[in-house]
Amino acid sequence: MLNGLKKLYRRIRHTNAARILLPPLSVLLFATYPALYMFTQNAGLLLLKSYVRLLPFYALLVLVVYGVSLLLNRFRTVRAANAAMAFLLFFNTYGIIYNLLLEQDLVRVEHFILLPLFVFLGLYSAWLVSRIKKDVSYALWRFITLVFVLLTVLSVIRIIPHEVKKAALARTDEQPVSVHIREAQAAYPDIYYLVFDEFPGIRSLREYWKNERVEPFVDFLADRDFFIALESRSSDIWSIHQIATRLNYFDYEYVKGEEETWLYSIANNKAMAYTKSLGYTTVMIEGFSRFFPTMPEIKAEHTYNIDDTRSQLDYVVNDDFTQLVMEATMLQWLTHQPAYLARALEPHRKIISYAIERVPHMQDIASPKFLYLHLTMPHTPYLYDAQGNEQDPALYFDWIAYEDYTEYSMSVIEDMIAGILENADSANPPVIILQSDHGARVKANNKTFRDFPPEFQRDILFAMYLPGYDTSTLPQDLDPINTLPIVFNHYLGAGIPLQGIPLQ
Repeated sequence: MLNGLKKLYRRIRHTNAARILLPPLSVLLFATYPALYMFTQNAGLLLLKSYVRLLPFYALLVLVVYGVSLLLNRFRTVRAANAAMAFLLFFNTYGIIYNLLLEQDLVRVEHFILLPLFVFLGLYSAWLVSRIKKDVSYALWRFITLVFVLLTVLSVIRIIPHEVKKAALARTDEQPVSVHIREAQAAYPDIYYLVFDEFPGIRSLREYWKNERVEPFVDFLADRDFFIALESRSSDIWSIHQIATRLNYFDYEYVKGEEETWLYSIANNKAMAYTKSLGYTTVMIEGFSRFFPTMPEIKAEHTYNIDDTRSQLDYVVNDDFTQLVMEATMLQWLTHQPAYLARALEPHRKIISYAIERVPHMQDIASPKFLYLHLTMPHTPYLYDAQGNEQDPALYFDWIAYEDYTEYSMSVIEDMIAGILENADSANPPVIILQSDHGARVKANNKTFRDFPPEFQRDILFAMYLPGYDTSTLPQDLDPINTLPIVFNHYLGAGIPLQGIPLQ
């Protein structure tokens, strides 16, 4: 059988069609593999269409690069393919080398110097490769093609289980869920669950940053009778795992490969299902699902997420996966242009503006209501400075702007809470939960925040306004998995077992 396949391959290889079609196809395979690899590494979080959307671009790129190479190599297809792949190697690795040099900080790195150098090296390498003898050129082409065929097959094998799991969860998600809805009791309070992504804990703001803004912020919360869990920690620094755990008050196993399960659990969470069954109106405002395209829409009666702010062009040009791929290539310079960034990050601005205006004014939505808010603040991109002015685009993804954005986030939180309380029913005040999913994920080699204690990555903001609750019974190191059980048990009589503290 093996000999038969070899004979078939030789027969196909020597046909005119093969000589014409196989070389450009090998170039396309070579060009697209980096994007396929990136997709494979994030297969649990991305939709396959995010990768498919890039294929027309790569087809056009290969058409241009291979076409020029074909002309310069006098229509010798294999030499043209080798030369095209040599140039594309530099095209696909430019951003990686740029970031590496930037991180090492040994020399000043600028696109206007490094990019022309890489273009020259790519063209020179293509010329050198085209000078190789015919037999060696064919052997090189066959070897490269074989390697990338095998790499592609391995990637596809790794992707398939994720796609099967996504399809199964999608089918489950489409099935109607029968929820028996009781008439809400007038005594049920409105519940506001406000999550600010990557907001640092009070302790790390005090001890590491020695931030002057933190004390007025703590005083603001204390003056309004908020309980503040100063020693609370997240169990890890992975947002979707933390949110799935808290909205479902269940400790999911923290293992890579379960991303689809966590995202599905967030979209179909127990908290909203339970409150809805009691007659609550459920509301969701969130801006973090853009980072997780595979997450189904959260089941709520009133929803506003970042997808509501995006055009069809955003899904192609400003897709996060597209930007991830571009960051590794010669197109990285484009992703750092102010005009491109302004367009790409407009959905983030819109969701923040909407939340600031909407959350304090929910009187038009029937009570009791359960509102879940998740904003990417002070998570990147750092869109505003401490006073709420637009940030310099050069600092959107620079840790140096993190502390200022945290201070602005404090102002946003204060305004939200003040508005919620001002517009609330004084006879039946709301419950307000203020939380971050994890702390500042500052890595050990971060040059902006040197010697950052690793444990502060899990130091979170955790404060609760619980009218009529004896908060003296709550520990300072309160586990955030108990957040909603504490509220549901006291105000709704849920009787959910808590982890580590007595049932109230």
